[in-house]
Amino acid sequence: MRVMVAELRGDNWTMGRKLTAANGMDFEKSKFARLSSTNGDVLKKLPNFDSATSFLERKFRYHRSEIRTQLAEIDAKGIELLDYFKSRKDKLVKDLQDCRQKQKKLVEQAEDLKTEVVRVTKVVVDLRKPNQEPKEPIFEDFPPVPYVPSIPTTGSLDNRGKKKKVLSPADMKSILESIESGNLDGADAFPFPEASFPSQAQQVKLGKSIQFRNELLDSIRQQEQQSRDRAVDMYNADKERWLAAEKRRLFELERAKKDCRKVNLRYDSAVQKLERFELENEGIETDIKSIQDLTLLQETSIVRFKQARAKQTMEAVRQEKYLQALRKKLFTCLSARRTAIELPRSAKTLMEYEALQQKSENMLSALKLEIYDCKHALCREGVRFRYLLREEQELVKAELMRIKVSLEILNQRSSFDGILQKYKFDCTNLLGELEKLKLREADKDDAGTETFDDWGERYLPTKTWINPEINKVQRMIDLTTAKSKSTEGFSRSAAESQRVVIDCLSNQYGEVYFTARDSWTEQSDYERAQQLLADAVTFWKVVRDLMDSEREGYLKPIQHFTAEGELRKAQIHNAISVHEEESLRLRFSAMSILDEMRRQMDEHSLRSVQKIESLEQSIVDLSRECQQVREELVAQQLAFDEKTKVLWAFIHTLQTSIQQMSAKMEILVEERDKIVIQAKLMADNTRHQLRIERKHSSNLSFIIHSQRGTIRYLKDIIKKIKTDAQKFQSEQKYEKLQLRRDVWENVFTFTRLCTDVDALFEFFASRLANLAGARFNLNDALAKNNAAVVLAALCRNPRAVIRRYAARALGGMGWNGFTEMRVLLWDSMMYWKMLKSKVISEESKEFNDSLTAFAADGKFDAILRMKSEIEEFTPSGNLSLRSIIKQRRQWALRAARRVEGPNVSNQKLLNVRDNVLTSLLQICLQDGAVDWEISRNAALAVSIASFEVANHHEMMSSELCVSMILQMCHAPDAEVQTHAAITIANLCHKDTMAQDIFGERGAIPVLLSMLRNPVSDVLEASSAALANLTCYCDKNCQQVLEANGVKMMVTVMTSAYSENLLDFDQNDEVQANAAEMLANVSRFSTQDSVRHFDGHCIDALVVMCASNNKQLKRNVSLVLGNIAQSERCRHEIGMRGGVEALFLATEDSDMIVVANALWALTNLMWYPPNQERAGRFTAEVVSFMRSDSEPVRINACVLAGNLLYYNTTNRVRFLETESALEMVLDMVSAKAHVAIVEALLRVLLSLTYIDSIAMWIGVDGGYIPLFLSFLEPPFFSRGSMRYSLEILCNLCLHHANRQIIHDQGGIERIVPLHSDVDPHIRSLSVDIIGHLEDITPPEVLARIRNDVGLERMISLASSSDPLVKAVAAETIGEEVWSASQSKFANENVQDKALQLGGIDALLAMLVDENEEVAVVLPALWSLRNLLHRHFGAQQKFGVMRDGIVMVTQILRRCWLGIYGKQVEKILEAALACLINAVQGHDKNARRLVLSGLDAVLAITNKDPSPDEHLQRALSADGVQALAKSILVCLGPYNYIVCSNCSKRQDLHGTSCVSCGHRLLVEIDDGILQARRDRRIMQSTLLGKEVRPLHSSTWKHPGVAKSTIPVVEEMKDVNLTSAVQKFGQQDGGGMMRSKTVPTLASQKPESVRRDML
Repeated sequence: MRVMVAELRGDNWTMGRKLTAANGMDFEKSKFARLSSTNGDVLKKLPNFDSATSFLERKFRYHRSEIRTQLAEIDAKGIELLDYFKSRKDKLVKDLQDCRQKQKKLVEQAEDLKTEVVRVTKVVVDLRKPNQEPKEPIFEDFPPVPYVPSIPTTGSLDNRGKKKKVLSPADMKSILESIESGNLDGADAFPFPEASFPSQAQQVKLGKSIQFRNELLDSIRQQEQQSRDRAVDMYNADKERWLAAEKRRLFELERAKKDCRKVNLRYDSAVQKLERFELENEGIETDIKSIQDLTLLQETSIVRFKQARAKQTMEAVRQEKYLQALRKKLFTCLSARRTAIELPRSAKTLMEYEALQQKSENMLSALKLEIYDCKHALCREGVRFRYLLREEQELVKAELMRIKVSLEILNQRSSFDGILQKYKFDCTNLLGELEKLKLREADKDDAGTETFDDWGERYLPTKTWINPEINKVQRMIDLTTAKSKSTEGFSRSAAESQRVVIDCLSNQYGEVYFTARDSWTEQSDYERAQQLLADAVTFWKVVRDLMDSEREGYLKPIQHFTAEGELRKAQIHNAISVHEEESLRLRFSAMSILDEMRRQMDEHSLRSVQKIESLEQSIVDLSRECQQVREELVAQQLAFDEKTKVLWAFIHTLQTSIQQMSAKMEILVEERDKIVIQAKLMADNTRHQLRIERKHSSNLSFIIHSQRGTIRYLKDIIKKIKTDAQKFQSEQKYEKLQLRRDVWENVFTFTRLCTDVDALFEFFASRLANLAGARFNLNDALAKNNAAVVLAALCRNPRAVIRRYAARALGGMGWNGFTEMRVLLWDSMMYWKMLKSKVISEESKEFNDSLTAFAADGKFDAILRMKSEIEEFTPSGNLSLRSIIKQRRQWALRAARRVEGPNVSNQKLLNVRDNVLTSLLQICLQDGAVDWEISRNAALAVSIASFEVANHHEMMSSELCVSMILQMCHAPDAEVQTHAAITIANLCHKDTMAQDIFGERGAIPVLLSMLRNPVSDVLEASSAALANLTCYCDKNCQQVLEANGVKMMVTVMTSAYSENLLDFDQNDEVQANAAEMLANVSRFSTQDSVRHFDGHCIDALVVMCASNNKQLKRNVSLVLGNIAQSERCRHEIGMRGGVEALFLATEDSDMIVVANALWALTNLMWYPPNQERAGRFTAEVVSFMRSDSEPVRINACVLAGNLLYYNTTNRVRFLETESALEMVLDMVSAKAHVAIVEALLRVLLSLTYIDSIAMWIGVDGGYIPLFLSFLEPPFFSRGSMRYSLEILCNLCLHHANRQIIHDQGGIERIVPLHSDVDPHIRSLSVDIIGHLEDITPPEVLARIRNDVGLERMISLASSSDPLVKAVAAETIGEEVWSASQSKFANENVQDKALQLGGIDALLAMLVDENEEVAVVLPALWSLRNLLHRHFGAQQKFGVMRDGIVMVTQILRRCWLGIYGKQVEKILEAALACLINAVQGHDKNARRLVLSGLDAVLAITNKDPSPDEHLQRALSADGVQALAKSILVCLGPYNYIVCSNCSKRQDLHGTSCVSCGHRLLVEIDDGILQARRDRRIMQSTLLGKEVRPLHSSTWKHPGVAKSTIPVVEEMKDVNLTSAVQKFGQQDGGGMMRSKTVPTLASQKPESVRRDML
């Protein structure tokens, strides 16, 4: 720019040439130089204007390129921002609609609930009104009955002693009427006249009247008494009804109040949810308004930006035009200047030269002014241009920055919204959970405490709920709400501040934007400026002289005022001394006040600092969560980008495919055109051929017309022939029908003869009678066939006609006569006709029906439709021929089975005493060589005879019969063997004598050899015989084992055989029989039979569990259960999937299969790995425990007991099953079945090994009285008594349970068992009484522990006795825990323990690698309690005693397997100790990064180890949560600070990335001294001599980059939830359950006593 200004000023060579031209000097451009602005004597060479020009142009191009890039980015970001505004607004509108819709639904629910509240409240109000109590009747006492007085006995004489007159009738009548009317009731005496007295008759009459009246009065009084009694009875009845109604009303009132409380709870919950929805709606509306404001602000900013850009463009255009005008003006001036310079040279004389010279100078002076104006104009334009470019650059940068800031603000707001959404979702779920818990608690609350006005209708908002889960959920709701409010407030304040920032950025595009003044000044008139400066100096010198003169005039008043000032100063000094004395007194009092205020302010500052720290921690947590959300969003963005790339690739692929398809379409179009051309050619050819064919057809038409006459003649002849043929056909049809009738008569009669036993016997006897005696050859033939015996038997027939024919035949056989053959044939013919007419007449309907069918087709199938007893078989149309045959045979078999069955009476005839069976057996053995059908039929008869139980004794008593049956088994014919095996099977069914006889006679080897025959009938019969032979017969089972029958049966079960189309269940029966025989054999003797069941056999049995054959599945389960009594077989079955197969079998609908499978599983559970396998089916086992089938329920309960036996994992699974424990306790309480109760008591016995369950059963559940009830006579069972004692023994491990047992009278019930006959029961009772003796009150225990003291316990921690050390370590931790929980603690126990050397004592327990686990575990937990939120303890533990390294060494020892089953607890305790050591302590955190990070990473990565306990521990939730929490704590310390440049950097090697300095971690002297002290302490404790470390300071280089993994749960350590795990060891020395310490609880965790 300076070059440009110099050129515009004219101080370059052009100006020099102008100044020297007047002297006529030659000017050389290369030698011209100008004076410097700083030193006038030094001449500098002018710069290179071309290079400066190119530099400025290049700089301008860079500027324009940068502007274009930024503008493009502004456009892209602006589009992205607008799209984000639109999508965000759409999402908010949708969220608002959804929220309003949910609110509307909730309002509807609330309205319904409100209606329900009104209804229930009305019911309660109505029930509150008591029924009107009946009024008790109050009666006055009855007055005496006003009887009519009796007739006086005296007064019949007057004064003179004479009798008075008799009453006159009128007086008598009046007296009687008075008596009857009641006028004399209660009168003192009768109103007799003075001179009259009733006579004897009158007295009698009056007496009767008086008696009647008195009786009437008595009846009236009795009626009044009865009416009073009725009124009292009515009152009593009304009172009883009123009391019952009141009782019912009060009951209904309590129930209604309970319903009212529940409905009000639901209504309050709905109102609370509505309030939250309203707040959420307001928040969404605010967000929508904010988005609208931001959108308007963005649009306004864009408009302003465009306006500013337009102004800059207009200024650039104006400047370009103005510069062009100035350029033209400069060129004109330069041309005029050259003309003026050249003007003097045209002079010819000196006078003319001077005149021209003067003219030239005048012209140059004028041009100088013009050029000077152009120069200043160019200078101004240059300044404007520079500001224009700078303003353009700053404008674009500001706009880009505004858009970026807007995007970042919106992203941050989105993150906040995501966090708020999560909090709101959690809060909604928690509200629902809280409502459920409150309703559940309200359902249990019958009293209705803490309600409004104590009316029991609506709970107070401040009600204290008993269930701790409600308080827990409420705290979580309050915490989530507080987080949500703080996050929302922070989000809104941040959004408002950021909006103001954006607004400020958007309002900077005005006319006064970039108001910085010019940085360079004009220097065209340097000399004039120097002169101006000299004039200014002279002016100020004159002004200074004038001021000096005026100063002398002012000095005199000053001296006068100075004297007065001295006087005033003395007065002021005196006043000050007095004031200071008063001030001292005030200062002393004020200082005391200030000290007190300062102390109070310090306390307030300390509390403020603590609050600030907690707030900062919350902000850190929030920042971490925001960072996690941001990372998730970035990951989603990357995923979306990847999907976009895939989508573009897919689009590219589709485009390529479309191009290929377009090319193919073009090819097809070309092919189509070719085909069209070919089709046209073919059409032309066809058209030509069609013309030729038409011509040919016309010729044929002429020929056909000529042949029509011939055809008419031939048609007449054919018609005549057809008529003759129809006549002949009708005659043939009639003859055919007659012949078919004759044939069918004979066929029908023959079928009836063959199917009618009576007719058949009569036909047989008549024909023998016809032939007997006719000729000698016929008699000889009868004799050869032993006809005499047969006819003699027929003579005993009950029918006379048979006996007649038999006697005639016997007579004819004795005489050889001669009868012509035609006579014999005639007689046969006549008998047949007679029989035919008889049969047809008797069954005319069936004959006519069948004749119609036979006459229609002439087939004898019509005989099948006669007297059809079942429906006809109709196969489907889409079946193959084999399928039709198969289905038809199945249909026939089913049809036969409907009517088949044994004939018991005929079977009894096939006996031994009549020699029937003997004859059959002889025929079977002897006639086999002649015809095997004889042997087969005889064997069939023998097998049928054996079906009858009555024949069993005779057949088995016959030695010949038994031997012949066994010989039949050796027959070469398979059918004979089948019937022989069936006979043996029938005879041995539930017959021990037959089993013994056939077993002794060697039937088992023979039957086993028959199993090699592939015929299905033989296999079925022989397997059934073997199953019956081995049923509860040990001798036969032994023979089967000796003959290797197990493997043969397994081969039979697993082999495939040909299918019998008449019996498709035959193969299933073979397999079922084989499995039944295996079940019998395996039952015989586990020791002898198990060795025959190898892996192959077990594989086959396991596979058979999945069969569809129910009988097979029943027996296979029994076999597996029997052989599972051997340890080897249990192992083999489990390894080969037997457990899973049996559970698959339990899915069968047959309850017997399910019961047998469950029984087999109970035996398999005695192998621990099988327990693990079966544990996955715990839910199924629990469901079977609820089965309706009693065997299934019993076996399921026994299986559950075996499943939980010494297996903690299955106990956890069982407890996780919904309502499993409650179901077990309910079933035990029901005491339905002895076996079920004993099995379920075993389940409870296993569960009571878990501390939490033992405490729940004893304290919360209150089931100790149930177990004590089994100890009262009469005893439910001996087993239930023993199991109850064992359960009580486990419960006694807890002091609370011991107290309950004592209070429930357990001692009175257990002490009598000391004399029981069972020694185990006696031992258990003694143990329980021993436990109950140790019931110590809590205050006594606390007093004893306080008496010992913390100092004594720390000293005992150095004892050599492991038990003492364990107790001391545990007590130290409990002391710290108890002090932290106490509100009235006067001292800090952590400080006291630290001063007494508690950390040193506990670390000494961790030094020895051979220290017992019972010592290490409490020491770790006590260290955790000491370190909890105590900086001094953390400092001493990590820095001075190097405890971080010692604890990490314990973590590494876990991989050595020295802790066994307790490794999980060791890991939890060590990790909890490390968390409390590094939390809030930078040095400890860095030490853990350097020395123990690999151990923590090994835990989080679950490094493999051969130790199964370690692998299980590494997979535990509590261990993983603690390890990940440590990694979260170590995250901020994953860097190194360079000691040279103090730059913080990641662990990237051994050199600083800023200065290259060597990265060394210095160890201070304090750490070295602490390590030396620790080593000396180790040597003292272990008795070893350890060399001390060198005293010089040492360093070790930095490590490689940290490999701390990213933890998915980005939570703070204080938010880690407590994870409860169960112990891994059972029995007396079992480690009980422990709760992993919760870091958020702000309290140390004590060590359990169970490890003692």
